[in-house]
Amino acid sequence: MSKQKRPGTPDEQIEQLLIELKVCGFAVAKEIASLRGMTSGNMKCPLCKKELRFRTALSNNHFSAKCETPDCINMME
Repeated sequence: MSKQKRPGTPDEQIEQLLIELKVCGFAVAKEIASLRGMTSGNMKCPLCKKELRFRTALSNNHFSAKCETPDCINMME
């Protein structure tokens, strides 16, 4: 299997990987909430294990999540 080179400097590549990691963590949090049948509440952040608050909008089923750790998961659909 060949390894593809990412564009940008090593620092830019690292920043892109961290963004991708946060997006994956967000998707995992959404799936955990769904599996537990929860539309809002708190859970352990799948990335840093600190508290993560989440909510699913009843109007459009969009998910939002914010971790208490700065620069961790903080996004919404």
